[in-house]
Amino acid sequence: MVDHDITELHLAAQRQANYTVEIERMWNEQTYLTTQLAESLNDLADSKAETDAALEQLKRAQGAMVHTEKMASIGVLAAGIAHEINNPLVM
Repeated sequence: MVDHDITELHLAAQRQANYTVEIERMWNEQTYLTTQLAESLNDLADSKAETDAALEQLKRAQGAMVHTEKMASIGVLAAGIAHEINNPLVM
């Protein structure tokens, strides 16, 4: 008959089981954090795209306003010239 004390073996098996549970918990937490980070990056990319689109729209509106101002200035100039032609100075 052989007597062996297997207490250490049981303790080692229990520690291994505890480590396995802890590693799985850490893995799940890391997976969750990675998913959250990916979602945040996607939201940031969407926000940047929206900001870029709004900026482009503002640039087009500014260009249209500059064009309108130029046309108004040309109109005022043309009206002044027409007035001078139609009303020559009498001497």
